[in-house]
Amino acid sequence: MKSDTVVLMVLGASAAANVVLSIYSFWRARGFWRLVASFPVLSFLGVVLNILTGISRDPTSHNLWPFEGLVTCAAGIVYSIAFLGLQALFLRRKHHKIHEMDAS
Repeated sequence: MKSDTVVLMVLGASAAANVVLSIYSFWRARGFWRLVASFPVLSFLGVVLNILTGISRDPTSHNLWPFEGLVTCAAGIVYSIAFLGLQALFLRRKHHKIHEMDAS
């Protein structure tokens, strides 16, 4: 298998994981936190638009575009996992405090 094919397969898988985790984070969040949860997808869309704009102006400007996408997706995946973890931690604390008040 050619290395180009492997890179594109990894990019596709990481982009899919980034989108799925971001949608799940967005679905679980409420209010202002929905905007915070959507940062990974918004940043990925920004990179894609930057690449498309750059290539339309100069076809050689983004020769390493798959790696730009991979880095953005990897950062988005880490961000979404951290967001979900912190959200779970704070929700658990909030839930625990509510039950402590009920017990009093």
